[in-house]
Amino acid sequence: MLKPAAPLDSPSDPAYRVPWRLDRRRAPRFELRNASAERLVGFTLAVLGPGTLIWGLPTAVEAGAAVRFTLHAENPARGTVVVVRWSRPNGDEYLWRVSF
Repeated sequence: MLKPAAPLDSPSDPAYRVPWRLDRRRAPRFELRNASAERLVGFTLAVLGPGTLIWGLPTAVEAGAAVRFTLHAENPARGTVVVVRWSRPNGDEYLWRVSF
């Protein structure tokens, strides 16, 4: 959803902390946990660059719940990025790029 930009002289909204915590200890299997108090909807994962992403298809992630995914790439640190997409309950959409 596109929103008009706030005028430069108006106060902006407070920063929104990325609600995800990524557990990398079992690479190439990863766990992405919703560390917020909100149910996040419209959840998707996408891979950019060389690699294959395997994950289930939840469209909503409850507060405290986790999504597990596997990333197969020869050398993910050299150009593979996973993009996490979600929406907050108020409808605002966010993207977060995860590098390896």
